[in-house]
Amino acid sequence: MPGSRLLTELIRRPPDELISDVACKRTLGRQWLFRTWNRAEFDDVITGRVEAYMKAHRVPNLSIALAKGDRLVFEQGYPPPFGSDVRFRVASVSKTLTATAVMTLVEAGSLDLDRTVFGDSGVLGTTYGTRPYSARVRAVTVRQLLHHTAGGWGQPYPGGVDEDPMFAAVTAGMTHRQLIGYVLDTIPLRADPGTVAGYSNFGYCVLGRVIEAVGGLPYEQYVREAVLRPCGITRMEIGGNTLATRRPDEAQYHRHPDLSATPDNDPYALDLGRMDAHGGWIARPVDLLRFMIRVDLQDTVPDLLTRGSVDAMFTGSDPWLGYGLGWGLSFVRVPVALGGGLGGLARPSILTSVSHDGAMAGTLGYLESRTVGDAACAILVNTRPATDLHAAGLAELADGILGRIGKWPEYDLFACRHL
Repeated sequence: MPGSRLLTELIRRPPDELISDVACKRTLGRQWLFRTWNRAEFDDVITGRVEAYMKAHRVPNLSIALAKGDRLVFEQGYPPPFGSDVRFRVASVSKTLTATAVMTLVEAGSLDLDRTVFGDSGVLGTTYGTRPYSARVRAVTVRQLLHHTAGGWGQPYPGGVDEDPMFAAVTAGMTHRQLIGYVLDTIPLRADPGTVAGYSNFGYCVLGRVIEAVGGLPYEQYVREAVLRPCGITRMEIGGNTLATRRPDEAQYHRHPDLSATPDNDPYALDLGRMDAHGGWIARPVDLLRFMIRVDLQDTVPDLLTRGSVDAMFTGSDPWLGYGLGWGLSFVRVPVALGGGLGGLARPSILTSVSHDGAMAGTLGYLESRTVGDAACAILVNTRPATDLHAAGLAELADGILGRIGKWPEYDLFACRHL
């Protein structure tokens, strides 16, 4: 927000709503001092790349925010005057919230990651379905659902077939209870749990019910109280299904013009309430960064979880080393120096970044934190481009921006905005 507009907003607020008046004035001064830096650095590195992405993929609106350490240094909606306070569906970025909520229950001593989910000794018992559970179903653990290694219900299961039931036509209109019961009764697991990986939205739907059973609150309320509120986030919620139930300050979503006009591509044919734990949240990029800096293993602000819990979230499984507990993982292997030169051996891989993308009809999103360099980026889009269906281009956009900023500003825009 330009300095004059921000100053007007500060004058308009009652004193008890200010988030450190001194800090805001200091930041305003720094913004003016860095105005030349903003144009030269951000306009070239950020705006040029954003506009190129939007043109190449025919994107109507995009919102982006950047953080360095615990400081918000940039937020902007495109094209102007589209505002950075507009909320978007975040799709599968929701899984990072669900995983973090699970870890809060683990830290409270209320849940064990290796506890089974279904069956007489499972977290959910025999609540769902009408038929006896198979040995494989009774063996599925909380950790395996988080890792997408339950042995099925995912995309793809062994054999290469997409069997995730969340968007299957036969499950349309089902409640959580009906859906989970239907899956347990009719879709067998294809492999022993823990032996194969298959990305599963359904698995995170089940985790939402685990959170409710153990946390004693509806999923959305538990995440708000245990995860979002401690991060200072007040404007995230589960989105509405239709244009008529769009939340205040929420973007309007569009079927991409290069995609066919089918229900699968209709942004307003989705059941976000049922998708809650795997894809139902709406947020601004700045909200995602408030969350990210509290689970990033950096020392700038205290993490929401203990280091051991965050380390667990950022550790993959044998079937899928590149996916932790709700987070995508990127590594680099560093050669060992032998006698002043580079030997043939290598140290264990170093985690360089954690991330998650999100993609569904009318929506694309990406959240990344670089553990090397201590910088983060969140980008949200109100269409799903036919040329970037799975957000690979959005990830490249984030990487291109984070990798090209040489000098970061010293100011903190978090100090100057409402939560």
